[in-house]
Amino acid sequence: MLIMEKESAVIEKTRELCQTILDQAVFRDLQARMEAFMADPEATRLYHGVVDLCKSVSRESSSAASRWPQMRSRRSRASATRSSRTRWRETTSTRSSRFTRCRTRS
Repeated sequence: MLIMEKESAVIEKTRELCQTILDQAVFRDLQARMEAFMADPEATRLYHGVVDLCKSVSRESSSAASRWPQMRSRRSRASATRSSRTRWRETTSTRSSRFTRCRTRS
């Protein structure tokens, strides 16, 4: 029973708050502007066109994001292979230059 009384007090305060918001001039102005927008077929058509474009861009970006890890792993494997080849070349060229220096000194 106590819970029902608390809920009814909360519900009563919620209704008072909602009525306060509805009574404000700013809210009435916004409501009138929204109704005017909804009554204008050209404006609503343009709005729905923008919403459709946003959805398609979102779908494309999410599909690209889902493919990104696959592309990234391929690139990282390729760059790792290239970097190991480059390291091997640097090491062998350093060794050969050391060998050449040693040979010319003796």
